[in-house]
Amino acid sequence: MARVAVVLVVLSLIAAACSKPKKQAKTSSGPTTTNLNQLVTPTSLAPATTAVTTPGGKPKATAKGGTTGATAATSPAAPVGDQAQALRVGLKVFPVTTQRRQPYYLGVGDKTIKLVFSTDKAVCGVNALTALQAAGGALPSGDRFTRPFPTTSDQVEADSREAISFVVKYFNEHGFDTAKYLPHIRPLMGNDPANQIFGRHFEFQMIDGGSFQCPDKTTAAAKEAAETDKAFSVFTNLLDADVGYNMASALSAEPSSARPLMFGTEWLPDSIYNRFAPFVWTPWATGSTVVSQWATYVCTKLRGQNASRSPDATLKLQKRVFGLVHPNLKEVNDLAAEFKTDLTRACGGTNPVVKEISYSPDIKAAQTDATNAVVQLKAAGVTSVLRLTDLLFPLFYDIAAQAQGYNPEWIDSSFGLMDVSAIQRIYPKLETAGDFGVSNLGIPGWASPAASRTPPETRSTSTTRTTWFRRRTASPATRRATPA
Repeated sequence: MARVAVVLVVLSLIAAACSKPKKQAKTSSGPTTTNLNQLVTPTSLAPATTAVTTPGGKPKATAKGGTTGATAATSPAAPVGDQAQALRVGLKVFPVTTQRRQPYYLGVGDKTIKLVFSTDKAVCGVNALTALQAAGGALPSGDRFTRPFPTTSDQVEADSREAISFVVKYFNEHGFDTAKYLPHIRPLMGNDPANQIFGRHFEFQMIDGGSFQCPDKTTAAAKEAAETDKAFSVFTNLLDADVGYNMASALSAEPSSARPLMFGTEWLPDSIYNRFAPFVWTPWATGSTVVSQWATYVCTKLRGQNASRSPDATLKLQKRVFGLVHPNLKEVNDLAAEFKTDLTRACGGTNPVVKEISYSPDIKAAQTDATNAVVQLKAAGVTSVLRLTDLLFPLFYDIAAQAQGYNPEWIDSSFGLMDVSAIQRIYPKLETAGDFGVSNLGIPGWASPAASRTPPETRSTSTTRTTWFRRRTASPATRRATPA
């Protein structure tokens, strides 16, 4: 749900550039016209004013002589983060579009912006949720912070629809808040509380785009979203990164003049984003960014040290020997190749991985493949396994490793959501006792509870924020982040 929220913030800004203007403002020196939006900006807002929305939702003119716009129907929101820095950045953001002009871009109407969300409603192929439960995954129970994890596909679909509707509703009601730090953009958004996204509001519908197990279904859904639904943007489930790639690939077959934007891909190599640009977006770091930073971390902080995070008393006294596991999918194989190149460069010309295993994405073969993979990792003397995996298959690896008395270090990154504590809690406690790695998320709640407990070899000195994390079992109320 949080990731959908981030994407909608981006969408609210992109929508400003979809009215096909007669001319564009110069972004180097700021707006070139006094009336920044002849159609959206209400007449009550003086042309020379810069409107800024207060946390309570009231647009206020900051220039002298300006008038106060209408009160937005939003609830007060407490400021979060460095407000001054946010404003400093916002002052450097200028509009590209300053006027409305038809024809609007696909999915954009006079008052609406149409979004399509793709889910695996009918569950094509093997039900991943059922497989997770059958393998012994520890699905979270409800507490005062969360409801119980859904156990059926109907519950998953209902939860997805509810989450999407709440997020869309929130941004429709808080569009002015998103522009609070964008004084050059805020006047373009008008003062209509029912249409806070540049005089428009989001509408959404859901389609069944399947999962990575049925690419033909995803292709059909892409065609439907573009040609029938005429969506401004298509979203896919961020828990299934492969369906995101398949959707992006299918949408790329549509004419560029009638192609929806696409959000939902994660961790793809930069080469793929370059190929699909400017239509395909990710809300987080690209796969190339993740593995580049990960490689630097491995080579500067872990290589040459003992496997101190292993719960095995024997392994933790041995020098680290690295293995790499990842699914046998083209986009992930490409990223794994990038990772090995990055490792070779960061490690002074030598790739430290002694054993690489590319496993089948077929869930039906997961248990057998995991058992064989663990045998190979043990035989190669691997003490530390680099996991470039999705969130489901590590469960099978953990179970197979535990059955064979193999307790290595499992080293993760943001790839596959493996840096999220809720995901780590699915796996067996013994195997995840030594989980650690780096994160690009920057989300508090699962970092080391005290800096003094952070092993020296895992503290990052990178100028890019890199967080050391371990499996945490405390409630969200008691967890706190500590800089790595």
